[in-house]
Amino acid sequence: MNLLENVRSKINCKLWEEFKTNNEDACKIHNFLSIISNSKITFDHYALIDIPGPNTGMDNLFQVYSCLGYLSQGRERLIEKQNRFMWLAECTALGKQAIEAPPQVVISDFVLSEFPDEIRKIVLKYSELTPELNIELFQKLCGKTFLGDETAAQELVKITCDYLNKDWPLLTLKEYNTVNEFNELLSWALVFGRVPNHYTFNISLLNAFDSLSNFVEYFQKNLNIELNISPSIIKGSKNDLLEQCSTKGKLIKTQLIDGEVIVPSAFIEFTWRYPLVQNPEKWEEYFTGFVTNNANHVIESVYL
Repeated sequence: MNLLENVRSKINCKLWEEFKTNNEDACKIHNFLSIISNSKITFDHYALIDIPGPNTGMDNLFQVYSCLGYLSQGRERLIEKQNRFMWLAECTALGKQAIEAPPQVVISDFVLSEFPDEIRKIVLKYSELTPELNIELFQKLCGKTFLGDETAAQELVKITCDYLNKDWPLLTLKEYNTVNEFNELLSWALVFGRVPNHYTFNISLLNAFDSLSNFVEYFQKNLNIELNISPSIIKGSKNDLLEQCSTKGKLIKTQLIDGEVIVPSAFIEFTWRYPLVQNPEKWEEYFTGFVTNNANHVIESVYL
């Protein structure tokens, strides 16, 4: 593992540890999978939602991850949610054993031009209050890390994890309610910032189940954690080459500038990726893309 690959691994580990700290279901589920499976537990992907604007958004996230060595694999839109997203894979993923491949990263934001003026003004206010991305610093640190500079590598981990956080002030209750009435996903992003909104475990690579439906049945018998049933527990099918399901974000009290609101927290997703060849072993020998209709419903795990 070269130094830049090591940096990516450390960033992924730090993000997951912070996610677990703020999400007790994540710990329960990880422990549950560790007990029932003898194989390595594999993350399929994690996802970040940013708000659009001059100092925020998917394009800035893409610059950060590109510097780190991620490559775009595709992009789609969730039309009714005014949301656009793309997924990225580490440059080392191709050719790796599927169970050893690092998680993909899904990054997204919203199409600002599709918002009414009142919503656009709120979003732009908080984007403009966010510090501008110093991409030159990222590029410099990535270059030094690639050349073996340990000090630069440590700084790169720190500034990346700091960036993948919430940089704008708290909303007012009026702003939150106005945005939430228009787009629940957008209001979630404004409240929590560009932290991971979910992590996904690849169930098809475990040795404990022969289908996602069997996993769901076992999960529901053994864990008292609510699943997203919109429009059904399992989204997708073998024909899509991808099946997905997810927990519901647990309701938590969140502080705004002038009061509290009850909002769903982040959630956990589970995938079953179908092979593209017989006897698959490598990452690319499974379907590695995303299905828009599935994603449209999975992300509703952060809806009330």
